[in-house]
Amino acid sequence: SVIPSNAFSGCIRLTSINFESVQIIAYYAFTSCPKLSTVSCPSLLSIGECAFQSCSALTSLYAPLLKSVGTRGLQNTRLTNVVLSLGQYAYNSAFANNPGMKLAEMRNVYQIGSYAFYMCSGLSTVIFETTSSNARIYPSAFAYCRTLLSLYLLTSMFALQNATAFLSTPISNYTTSTGGVYG
Repeated sequence: SVIPSNAFSGCIRLTSINFESVQIIAYYAFTSCPKLSTVSCPSLLSIGECAFQSCSALTSLYAPLLKSVGTRGLQNTRLTNVVLSLGQYAYNSAFANNPGMKLAEMRNVYQIGSYAFYMCSGLSTVIFETTSSNARIYPSAFAYCRTLLSLYLLTSMFALQNATAFLSTPISNYTTSTGGVYG
């Protein structure tokens, strides 16, 4: 089932949602719900563009089957961890400006869009593992993540689309799939 576009946008009293069978949350569905703190959607596959943008209290997202997060889908929230284990895409600005985020773990994700984690000021660890030969990390994907210290690229093939992917980050641990650690 689908939560349609703008369905709950601007609901100022909404604090949590639990949809057992929803697979798609369309664009702008929950934008600007300032008290929304918990989302549980065990069947969710896709979060549309700006779906939870500016849900400034959102700290918990349970969606174990999530495959893609649209542009600005979770921008300006307070998520602390992002785990995309079946996913394919983290689109442009998908998680940007989440100051409480500490961990971004992406397994079987093959595209991290421009500005996907831009200015996630608390982000300290990134794990990027994929078997895709087309894996891409786009410009400024992790730019200005000022506490990003550990980067684990567990893939044999990936391409940085631009040297700015990790602009202004203090990475001190860099581990590749071949076991090399650089610091």
